Amino acid sequence: MKKFLVLLMMFLMITSNCFAMTFSQPVEIGSLVFPPEKGVLVKGTSYSTLKQFGKWQGESLYNNIGVLRWGNESNGIYYVFDKYPPRFGGKNKNFPVNVMVETSVNQIKNVGNVIIYLIKNDGHASFARSYVLLGKRSDGEWVKYFDTSELVKKYFGANRMVLDNAYCQGNTIIIKCKDVKNAYIGEFRFKWDDKAQWFGVEHVGY
Repeated sequence: MKKFLVLLMMFLMITSNCFAMTFSQPVEIGSLVFPPEKGVLVKGTSYSTLKQFGKWQGESLYNNIGVLRWGNESNGIYYVFDKYPPRFGGKNKNFPVNVMVETSVNQIKNVGNVIIYLIKNDGHASFARSYVLLGKRSDGEWVKYFDTSELVKKYFGANRMVLDNAYCQGNTIIIKCKDVKNAYIGEFRFKWDDKAQWFGVEHVGY
């Protein structure tokens, strides 16, 4: 009986580890680039209502007004622009995102099949970078998990700092922070809470 209980506990531990949330690394599936000319360069979309009106450095230039989608109709992410700032998210529920010079749309796949997109915004200056994490819950509701521009204000105030490239480790999204002299000063950790179906936020200083 004792041996059976030990084997059962080992099985449950292995099963638990197999189904624990694990994120793959962010993969860019599309992008928006806002050149000095009016308009936007678009890549990777599966749906678009934007109208082409010219060229910029050999690439098609589109007007800003309209709707884009990356991915399929049910689980893809939409870009809706009728006034600034544009909105990202689902077709019927989306969230304002302050886009900059270049915006990349990244998908984070996971064993829990949670629909997650990481929006990365880059400006002319390195310290202007920001991230917004959006997702679609199992009940079909689109949500905004975090916006680093809000977190930077909370933890760093007016001090200029640089966000490094985001990466995933197990059930956590990590974004390291550097000062303007390029020295690492800490990191943000966004850990998935399976019970809450949400990300916790932790700032760790070095």
